Amino acid sequence: MNAIPLRAPAGPCVGRDRELSRLVECFEEACRDGERLVLIRGPSGVGKTRVMTVFRSRMRLEGTVVLEGRCTAGGRALAPLGDILRGALRFLEEVGREGDVDITPLAFLLGDQAPEKGCDQGMTPLEQRVRFFEAYCALIRALSRIKPPVILVHDLHRADPATVELLTHLLDGAGPWLDSPNGDRTLFGLVVASARTSDETDSVSRLAAHPK
Repeated sequence: MNAIPLRAPAGPCVGRDRELSRLVECFEEACRDGERLVLIRGPSGVGKTRVMTVFRSRMRLEGTVVLEGRCTAGGRALAPLGDILRGALRFLEEVGREGDVDITPLAFLLGDQAPEKGCDQGMTPLEQRVRFFEAYCALIRALSRIKPPVILVHDLHRADPATVELLTHLLDGAGPWLDSPNGDRTLFGLVVASARTSDETDSVSRLAAHPK
């Protein structure tokens, strides 16, 4: 995990060139070697959102796919990753590749729609969870083989446990720790998450300890 601690800003994103350059470097590494995680940490009002907004704008101007989700206190479980999933599906539809992966296990994450009856028949709750996790990660990884994305997760300190668990699963591919990336299991993309240091939870600490 790459950490970018932020201190009090001198103005609107003034003095953040080093942090923004580091984010670009991490994205380039992720495109080449596999998944990278950057955690932007700092107190409230220090400029975490501003850095992520400027980075998002720069990457979009360069044609990079940017997927984005925001964690909210008391929000629906997996809501930020649902927003990221919708963005991924829009991109795959735009490039005519929406049929590359099976999204049936992900139907409930796209709204109130429930999975088709019988699709999980005979499966234990654990098997259903594994099927869901694998389907989500397969879709994001498939997208990354077409065009490596930047995935932004705002306010990680407010994330529900399921969001952190799925995000960790997404990062547990086979990227830079092998001599050559495993194309089927590797996410060729950068995950950037912001967290408020005064409200950090066990979830943030768990991701902060992630080797990616």
